[in-house]
Amino acid sequence: MDADETRYVSPDGKLTFLIQCYVDDVVLGFAGTPWHIHGDILAKLSGFSVEEAVGRFVDDLQQGRLVIAIATVSGAVRDIWIKDNPEKPDQYKPEDEVIRLRYWDGTPFAPGRTHRQWNL
Repeated sequence: MDADETRYVSPDGKLTFLIQCYVDDVVLGFAGTPWHIHGDILAKLSGFSVEEAVGRFVDDLQQGRLVIAIATVSGAVRDIWIKDNPEKPDQYKPEDEVIRLRYWDGTPFAPGRTHRQWNL
């Protein structure tokens, strides 16, 4: 099934965020990685319509209100996702994995900075 796709490239050119709109579903995630979320889940979490929830999520991402986690193993990206609790260690992280936290514009994660919680 074909999807209408919208791509957002981070200012530093290192990340591509995709929104894929199907007839009955909206899927958001980072290009080439397994993590994703569905528009209906964002709507349930926020109490907004799917369209408004997706718009707010993308705005939060682009405005640096969401923390992005990038997991690498031996320098290769394994996954990229939005991390709701960036100061909490990942108890399931494999020993050979390195997780780097950043914002959309490439700025490294700053403890204490205000972040939007979507409870993903």
